[in-house]
Parts: sequence; structure tokens; C-alpha cells
Amino acid sequence: MSSIPATVQTSVPIKKELTRLSVLEFLGRDFVSVRRFGRKTRVVTAWLLPPGIRMNRQLAGVLASRIGPLGRALSERLAPVMAQQWWRLTRRQYNTLVLVRELADELSDFEFPRLDLTNRHAVDQLQDIESLFLNLHRDPDYLKTVATALVCVEQADLMGMVLRMLTADGMVPSLYNCILGLNMFKYRRHVRLEQLLPGASPSGQDS
Repeated sequence: MSSIPATVQTSVPIKKELTRLSVLEFLGRDFVSVRRFGRKTRVVTAWLLPPGIRMNRQLAGVLASRIGPLGRALSERLAPVMAQQWWRLTRRQYNTLVLVRELADELSDFEFPRLDLTNRHAVDQLQDIESLFLNLHRDPDYLKTVATALVCVEQADLMGMVLRMLTADGMVPSLYNCILGLNMFKYRRHVRLEQLLPGASPSGQDS
């Protein structure tokens, strides 16, 4: 029997910090994009008076009632798989499932009601969750890898839960859009996920 595949280091923050826009820069460049994002996702609101970004104050409760239980359920399903069926997986598949499992654990354990959505640094409270999330998304093929791995361990039905946890349209509001919204709040600017990854241009915007 082969040895357990070497795991990736998941605790190293990889986030690319952005520059916070001035009020005038925000109004002239990013206000419309943030307002459009907020109307679509129900995560943030862009205000003219006073100019700035505010988080949906009900978001912490929504995360606690939806994202937390989702992480707990996925973690419980993946635990025996990782412990007993790892030998069916390639190193890449195993490492990717490790990230998914650790993210699910963090979501399960985090006390979302304590998230201070009036503080623009609220996203920093989610640093461990954000780091795992970004580590997964830095690989453009991670969803394909996860899907293949779950088939290998005869757990293909879990893919629906993975999609809900990791994709922008998996649920409303989604963890994906919450992370973006919290970064918009912090940096007073429109943010795309790619901008938070190493090597991304900080000035790119959605059309």
C-alpha cells in the first residue's frame, strides 16, 4: 500500500492586499459597480450620502444559519473518506480535498454572530476561512479535481454541497460573494476574486 500523499500547506496567507480608494475615487470609478454587485448579491449597499459601502447587517445571522451548518455537514461526510479512502486518490486530488475539508471545518467552527459588520476590517476576522478559500480558487481546475476525487471515493453526491460552499451562485448569499463584499467594504472599491490572488492586477474591473 502506498504512503499517504504529502499535503499542501494550508495556513499560509496568500491574499494580495489592495489599496483603499479615497471617497472621490470610489464615487468616480467604483460606485456603480459596487451598487450593481450589492443589488445582485444582497451582501453590500453602496451609499451616496454619506458616500461609502455598508454591509448587510443581517449577513452574520444568515452565515450562521446557512454557511455554518453546510460546512459542518460536509466536514462530517468527508472525515471518514479522508481517513479510510485516501489511497484511491492522486496526490493532487488528496491535497485538494484536504483544503475543502479544512475550509468546511473552519466554517463549522466559526462563530458568525460575532462578526462585526460595522468594522471595515471585519474580513480580517475570517482570515483562516479566506486563506483556504483563496488557496482553492488559485487553481482554475479545482472544481474538476474535486469532482473527480469524489467519484474515485464513491461520494459524487457531495459535489452539490461543495458547489454551494465555493461558487458565486451556489446559494444566496454565497460565501464567495460574502468574501468579495467584505473586501469591498474594507478597501472601499469594487473587488473581483482574481484581484485578491497573487499576480493579479489591482485595477481590473468588471465591465
